[in-house]
Amino acid sequence: NIGALLVDQSDWKADDKPINDVNDFLQARGARELAIALEKADPWLIPGLPGDKIRVGRPRVFLPSHDFAQYWKFRVKPDFTTYIGKVEENGEGDEKVETPVHTDLCGFRVASISRVTVASATSTMTGDPDQAPNVFFAVSVQAPRHGATLQRKVMLDEHLHNTDVWAKFGPIWQRSAFLRMVNILERTAHLGERRAANFVGLAWRDGKLIVNEGPDCYFTDAEKQCPYHNLTFPSGPPSDGRTVIRAYQATFKQNAAAIPLVWSLGGHLKAMLGFWPHMTVQADKGAGKSTLIKRLERSLAFTMLSGQSLQTEFRLITSISHTSHPIGWEELSARRQDVIDKAVAMLQENYQYTVSRRGTDMTEYLLCAPVMLAGEDVPVRSLLGKIVRTTLTGKKGPMMPDDLPRFPLRQWLEFLAKLSKQRVLDAYREIRDFCLANSRASGADDGAMRMAGNYAAVLLAWRLLCEFAGLDAGAEGFERDLLTEMNAHIAETSADREPWVWILETVLSEIDAGNFKHPYTFDTVDGEECLLLRTGHVMDHIAHTSALREKWNGLPVKSDRVFKRQLQHAGVIAGDKELERTIFSKRVNYLTPISLARMAKFGLTVSVRTNA
Repeated sequence: NIGALLVDQSDWKADDKPINDVNDFLQARGARELAIALEKADPWLIPGLPGDKIRVGRPRVFLPSHDFAQYWKFRVKPDFTTYIGKVEENGEGDEKVETPVHTDLCGFRVASISRVTVASATSTMTGDPDQAPNVFFAVSVQAPRHGATLQRKVMLDEHLHNTDVWAKFGPIWQRSAFLRMVNILERTAHLGERRAANFVGLAWRDGKLIVNEGPDCYFTDAEKQCPYHNLTFPSGPPSDGRTVIRAYQATFKQNAAAIPLVWSLGGHLKAMLGFWPHMTVQADKGAGKSTLIKRLERSLAFTMLSGQSLQTEFRLITSISHTSHPIGWEELSARRQDVIDKAVAMLQENYQYTVSRRGTDMTEYLLCAPVMLAGEDVPVRSLLGKIVRTTLTGKKGPMMPDDLPRFPLRQWLEFLAKLSKQRVLDAYREIRDFCLANSRASGADDGAMRMAGNYAAVLLAWRLLCEFAGLDAGAEGFERDLLTEMNAHIAETSADREPWVWILETVLSEIDAGNFKHPYTFDTVDGEECLLLRTGHVMDHIAHTSALREKWNGLPVKSDRVFKRQLQHAGVIAGDKELERTIFSKRVNYLTPISLARMAKFGLTVSVRTNA
């Protein structure tokens, strides 16, 4: 319970000779005298820099004459600061005595002001030379309410002389004198100067991989900028990691619980791979989803945010910034459609990383956290190329033991930090080729190939975990079960990965309901029964129908030119030219013939109206 202060040793003398250290003092004067001496703290504003004539040797900090002329007026207690406003003279002649009059300055002590150079987002995520670092000032303060624990606040340059910012530490009674004190303390900004990275997890700093925890970061608004701003990673031996992995493999069949565990731990590879997929955990009621997520939170110091905390765009941004440690979003499908659209748009961006700036101070948010989406029906159709999944329904096994240790995250990240980036990238390319060779994705299906690349990243994390924890990579058939899940995911989403499918699905539903007012007809083209309509009419109908406004806002494709090109690429257009037909006594040209049989392969059907 000792504050960060130097002990005043000016009176440490024995027989008019200076006492060197604590042991010598103990032998010379005894334990009681030593205890009293240790209670006498250095009263000067800058520790180790006296403001009177007793200073000997080279000063710790050089103060110009105009600063040194004011420096002697400031005195500090462990958690209080006073100011000598005037000196009173008492007595007459040679017996005059000068008595300083101490005035309360502020209800806390400024321990230090240090300059901090924070790496830019690009340098933090890629390891490239930093071309745009940010300079902040870290202020350490001791206040009575926190005892001997120093409180730290990161300030911008323009905040350093704003007393309203300082007043958050405690009362300031003499504001002009306080600002003069801060001006003097600016001379010491180089003493604790350091370089840092505002990132929780595995990050790059000065071209080297480092393990960065919450207290290692210098956020100007920590509570809003990072959900893990105060996180310290759990520690333990690698054998604890082996115990945790085996428990997750046993609790659900087919490694359904081990897949999200491996995905969560592998998210820290983002600094080397440059991307990391999101994950969906889907399960019916009573399948054990909530129980599994709570165990993940305990094992990994992982946070699952409730749907209530995801109601605005700003809350979504603050939940996924400045970390590669995973974040969970619970029941996103139960939110409003505009919230879902914003959430999905952000997930598109932080598949890699994106910088966003908000507020009048343009506070920086680095959107990069992998997100776990849990629910019975996760609305991620436009994210299919950027997610992996696990399905828990029908796979429940025995409960995990209550005394299961936490995963040694600190040691896992230190293990990753020692790896060569080139080695990891080479291993990923090899595993990706392996996944592609064992997937049902054809070479022409780019979306399926990217999905295979996502599962390859999880498989890479598994193999590195086995190396870290001393497990056999083939243990409990993890690789087999992951490839099975990958192929099932690719097969079940073949008709959902393209925006043209969503657009046609909407317009065919409108045709069946009789709401599509633009001209269309059914006819045979090159021996195939087709639906003939204009692609421009389709996009106009969705854009200008109030009931479809939310669907239009969520569409990644909004021009008929791109829509038509996707139809051609998918091969659902019959023939090779646009047609002209008479519809309700009107001659309509530039009609696109869409084959009903080819649409049916993508699960798209429409009721044929013979009088159309």
